[in-house]
Amino acid sequence: MRMSAYIQTTSPHIFHPDSVSKRNWKQSAALLPIVLAVLFVSKWNGFQVILAAISGGMIGQWLFAKVSKAKMHFDGQSLLFPLLFSLMLPFGAPYPIAFAGGFISTVIGKEFFGGAGAYPFHPSMLALLIVQLSFPAMLSGAHGWTHEMALPDLAWGYAGGRLITSASAALSVSVLLLLWMRVIAWDASVVFLVTLVLFAYLLGEAILPLLAMDGVLFAAFFLITETVSTPTTRRGHRLFACLAAVTYVLFRVTAAHPTNLPCSILLANSLTPLLDHWIRPRLSYPKQENRTRPKS
Repeated sequence: MRMSAYIQTTSPHIFHPDSVSKRNWKQSAALLPIVLAVLFVSKWNGFQVILAAISGGMIGQWLFAKVSKAKMHFDGQSLLFPLLFSLMLPFGAPYPIAFAGGFISTVIGKEFFGGAGAYPFHPSMLALLIVQLSFPAMLSGAHGWTHEMALPDLAWGYAGGRLITSASAALSVSVLLLLWMRVIAWDASVVFLVTLVLFAYLLGEAILPLLAMDGVLFAAFFLITETVSTPTTRRGHRLFACLAAVTYVLFRVTAAHPTNLPCSILLANSLTPLLDHWIRPRLSYPKQENRTRPKS
């Protein structure tokens, strides 16, 4: 009998149709209502910022593959990370900065740390922090909702600030798509929002402006739920979301700055190895009791 038809592989021998690339494409598809809302409100200006960031990410992925002489794997992250980054940019952001941020999110944020599955920090937030610290004057429009603005202005995207604040109504549609496709850990999003509201209430901060500014609701469902730079266990992921919410409120109360949100998420990312070390997965089988050998 010929044995060449049999292939030996290592365990586990379990097949599932889900994959990392499929999850990336599903998250990118869920962002489509937000992109269309940005296009409707900004009249091509915000849409061109998104296109510039995506172009930077695609070109960065291609250049890195050429320089490193590695095979280019288009798993959707070179589209997803620049897209998330671009939605956190303010209105009127220069196109070269958007292009540079998309390039940074793919090359520095992901590839320099080893590629997919190896980056310790969220690539989009790392790119956002770098460009905001490098060009603070050109990106000074990321302020958000104020007390003089009405709720309809916030819901229909006329409150200004970041691009994501122009798509507050479309954000609910994108969140429903994420939940329907089952690509995020929704409990971490709930923990993040509940912790943020409770901690802000204890400090005497206004709840609605805090949720409306800086794209906090967007971060709860699209940034906090990232799977590589967050803890592997569900309990660790919830604690990660709690730490990110507490640090964001402290940063916001101490000094309101556009870098508060990326700094809080990146700080929580830096604690992910400790959370994985302290919070281990629970055993799926009962522990056996220590039995002593009977005396002879």
